[in-house]
Amino acid sequence: MGGMGWGNKRAMSMLFDPEHIRLLLEKTGAIPWRADAKSWQFTYVGPQAEKLLGFPIVRWYEKDFWVSRLHPDDRDSAVEFCQKSANDLTNYSFEYRMVGADGRAVWLYDIVHVEVKDGAPDCLFGFFIDVTDRKQAEQELIRQRAFLRPHAPGLLDLAQMAER
Repeated sequence: MGGMGWGNKRAMSMLFDPEHIRLLLEKTGAIPWRADAKSWQFTYVGPQAEKLLGFPIVRWYEKDFWVSRLHPDDRDSAVEFCQKSANDLTNYSFEYRMVGADGRAVWLYDIVHVEVKDGAPDCLFGFFIDVTDRKQAEQELIRQRAFLRPHAPGLLDLAQMAER
């Protein structure tokens, strides 16, 4: 009974089906994007990006959109890190904040692949993943520990030992 069963054939055909791949990417929490490595202008952004920051997708394609929407406290370090990594022809990932249309800070985990052409960065591909909830939970934990530390120093030591 060798050979590929119906289920495996169907899975293989779906694996290479562009519509299936597009739906898989666009219906998950990961937002696919593509940008020119020289101008950093987006050439593709998944439609779920509109919900992420509250800007219409057409705005994402504007020149300097990404840099202009970076949180002021993260802008210089994010731009410097991206430039260095791209120029080193190194794939990279990092976290930073962007500012939504309503002014709220949105934490992103950005995974980036550097496409190289003729020895230079040509195109950047990546995924934005909203990690705002996780970052807020981390900040709340830090706040709670800071509050408890002077009140119950031994209790914090026990809690940290239990986490390990």
